[in-house]
Amino acid sequence: MALAEELRAAGLDLDLCDAEPGSLTLSPGVAVAAGDDAVPERLTVEAGAHLHRAEATRNAVRAGPWTPGPLGVA
Repeated sequence: MALAEELRAAGLDLDLCDAEPGSLTLSPGVAVAAGDDAVPERLTVEAGAHLHRAEATRNAVRAGPWTPGPLGVA
């Protein structure tokens, strides 16, 4: 989560040609799991859901509790 926040903040400081300062925003979604819950497919679904929540508010980082579910169910 801290790394995602650092990346989001760094995006605001990028000097882009012909762009206003702060015009680039990043909205990462974060998912973390350990042990038997660390299944790539589940992490991808979880991070994707958090990404969409972050995009809705723009320039934000979103994460949440990991709630395992059956594979193939979003």
